[in-house]
Amino acid sequence: MTGEGPAAPAPDDQSIAEGDPAAEAPEERSIAPGGPTAAPGGPTAAPGDPAAAPDEPTDVRLPGQTPSVASPRSLPAFAYSAPPSRRMTILKAVIVVGFMLFVFGFLLPRYVDYAEVVASLRALTPAQFAIVTALAFVAWVLSSSVQAALLPGLGLRHSTISWLCGQGVSNVIPGPVDLAVRYILYRQWGHAPEPSSLSIVLAGVFDQLAGLSMPIVALLVLGVEGQAAQGLVGIAILGVAVIVAIFVVGYAILRSEKLAYRVGRLMERIVGWVFRLLRRPTPTGIPERTLAVRLDVKDLLLSRGLLAYLADLSGRVFYGIVFIACLRETGVPADVLSAGAILAVYAAVGILLILPIAPGGAGTPQVLYIAGLGAIAGDEWSVEVSAGVFLFFVVQWVIPTILGWITLVVERRGRPLLSTGEKVPATVPTGTA
Repeated sequence: MTGEGPAAPAPDDQSIAEGDPAAEAPEERSIAPGGPTAAPGGPTAAPGDPAAAPDEPTDVRLPGQTPSVASPRSLPAFAYSAPPSRRMTILKAVIVVGFMLFVFGFLLPRYVDYAEVVASLRALTPAQFAIVTALAFVAWVLSSSVQAALLPGLGLRHSTISWLCGQGVSNVIPGPVDLAVRYILYRQWGHAPEPSSLSIVLAGVFDQLAGLSMPIVALLVLGVEGQAAQGLVGIAILGVAVIVAIFVVGYAILRSEKLAYRVGRLMERIVGWVFRLLRRPTPTGIPERTLAVRLDVKDLLLSRGLLAYLADLSGRVFYGIVFIACLRETGVPADVLSAGAILAVYAAVGILLILPIAPGGAGTPQVLYIAGLGAIAGDEWSVEVSAGVFLFFVVQWVIPTILGWITLVVERRGRPLLSTGEKVPATVPTGTA
């Protein structure tokens, strides 16, 4: 919080001179949801302990000087964005349901014979469905493990619970509500505000990195199978280029506060341009958030970054294995659609869905999967391909959504399910493939 008195010393090699464009950065302060009070059942800070102090900026600086982030308490771990109102939450849920009704009730029936697809799914034995569901459960745990990697002490059990709850909410109510759900669960389990919020933001970043890496995995499988890449090389090169750019920019940001602010301003312009094209609300405050998280991110990435990336990538890869199993169970043989071809389509769709082009993560992926796999397999396999896509939809979207809401009710019994009054960690949008 800015006050009168001597200015706090800036870092020796990373200070920002007065008058620099970076000095335009407005002071941003927020108090993490829940404040200093410990979550129910969690540890309580002792009187006089630093943890019991209000969770707010404490730095003192000259007018126009950017906040010093040398101290972890000089600025909150990162900014929070205001969550949607209850009315907006309901409206988003209605939009998701309407979009799904359009896709599954109007668009897909024009190309897919539902009667034959249902007959194909009914032909599955309980053992076949159990195998696919068991594989999907492993994929759920692996997908959630990135949260356990980024938040020390969370553990796989709680990471899986929070992942299921987040998936259940985000599949029905797009936007930051699922982030608030994960945050209040972390706080309920006794985790501090800043590590909880930082892990949520970085989990979104690693999710994008893992998605960009999937074309490389598909290329490797295609190479082992001795098949042509069929246009996937360009997508893989683009993914590698983006990953390298992210790592280079990230390294530069961690080294220089001045550059961090300038990169944040550039990112805000680019992201704003993309979101305006998509007619979505434009994110703001990216430069300030970039400055605020620098040092906390550096420590966490050095200690757990590689583990988090491998955890997220393993979840993506195993979901690809689940997709292959679904198509095999519905009668699509390997000589029609190889594992590499399936992974190639899965990876390409994942790249497309990094951009928030459709609400709720359902409808659009199924259309793209059927179109991509059908183009490779041929029209004579359209029923089996469509049935495999729908089976994958059940274990990847339907079951996690139902289990997520049930788990949320159990975990939040006696408390509000969706705390739309919570301030939500501001993060990048994540796609669902």
